[in-house]
Amino acid sequence: MTQSRTIVARFTKRPRLTILNCNGVANTDELQVLVTGESGASYVIEAGLTPGAPAWVERGVLETPFGSAEYIEPVARDWGQRIYRAVGE
Repeated sequence: MTQSRTIVARFTKRPRLTILNCNGVANTDELQVLVTGESGASYVIEAGLTPGAPAWVERGVLETPFGSAEYIEPVARDWGQRIYRAVGE
């Protein structure tokens, strides 16, 4: 290579959801999730009722000023199975 070149790249980290437990037992009154992603990012927390082809419903917005934050949601007794995801804003 005899020419100078400038390459610009932006690396992103997809958010990761981790279910938080207390002594290995899940809390049945509320869902506690640790969202880990980029520092200073905002993520939309979404829930779906059907794992195969979910219709996503926004449950809240979470900011991760230091790369992670905890999301807490009360669990209704009549809920069926749900799946969750975090999507960058």
